[in-house]
Amino acid sequence: MTDSEPFSKENTTLPGKNQMKKGLRFPWLTILALLAIGLGVGYYFYSHQRPPNQHRAVIETAVQEEQPPTEAKPEQASGPEERATPEELGHETPESPATQEPAAGEPEPDPCDILFSRLQNYCEYLNGTEYFQRLSPQTDAYERFQAVLKQLADHPPVPAGETGSPRILLANLYHFFRTLKAQDLRLAKEILANEPDSIEDTFDMLFSWLMLNAPCGDPDGIRPSFEVTYTYAVFFANTVGGRAYLFRRPPSVRLVVQYYALMVIYEADQRKANSHGVDLLPLLAPLRNEISRFNDLIFQQQYLTNLDRIEYEYQRLR
Repeated sequence: MTDSEPFSKENTTLPGKNQMKKGLRFPWLTILALLAIGLGVGYYFYSHQRPPNQHRAVIETAVQEEQPPTEAKPEQASGPEERATPEELGHETPESPATQEPAAGEPEPDPCDILFSRLQNYCEYLNGTEYFQRLSPQTDAYERFQAVLKQLADHPPVPAGETGSPRILLANLYHFFRTLKAQDLRLAKEILANEPDSIEDTFDMLFSWLMLNAPCGDPDGIRPSFEVTYTYAVFFANTVGGRAYLFRRPPSVRLVVQYYALMVIYEADQRKANSHGVDLLPLLAPLRNEISRFNDLIFQQQYLTNLDRIEYEYQRLR
């Protein structure tokens, strides 16, 4: 063949029918083989990575049998648990003793008896303290209380005349040392030192007991008269001797005694029995200022409220 005859009959002969069938059959076989290989690989990975349900159940059962049993944990609530109230459950809520009303037909407790019981209970408490048993082993606290009150009532201080008589001034300065026994004074100091948390309650009880009216009576005859109580109130509020005694005591004791002294003088004004003519108004503001700065008092707000009320009342009458 020459270069000028590139398309001769020998070169342009078409392939036969058998050759065409072989060329067409080969691609289909290749495709089928690839599909078979792909399906096999896919099944292999599928069967190893995601076992059928029955296989998975067997595996999970085996794992659970190998693991030790664990305690069931309580479900955590999403918020605070809401509990049914006693009313919702059909139960009645019990009242505290202070709020319980006397039953029908039962008489109300007598305020006089309540105060007298408080006084006796306090004396019973003192009987059980170490310092009282040490200082007064042979005497009951209530009996000693009776004896002290009688001594103080029989020998009251002089509530006026100190500026004109040095003798009265000295008598007031040493009043309790001359009136009470040394053992009684030591016992009083021990009570003040060992019972600081109950001082205000104790003075509140004593003030209420001392202010009882005649209808309450006095079974043991130990409660001083109002005149004697008023004399000691003026002594503490308006004399050098009384004030000097209080300034030797802890601040809480001094302020509480001064407060109740003014309350007694105010009661004397209400009864028209302020025989020494004590002007209460100038004494209110200084005491109020001191109490307002002393935050250790439990009944501080009550004291301030009463002092403000009395001051307003006296100012309105001027």
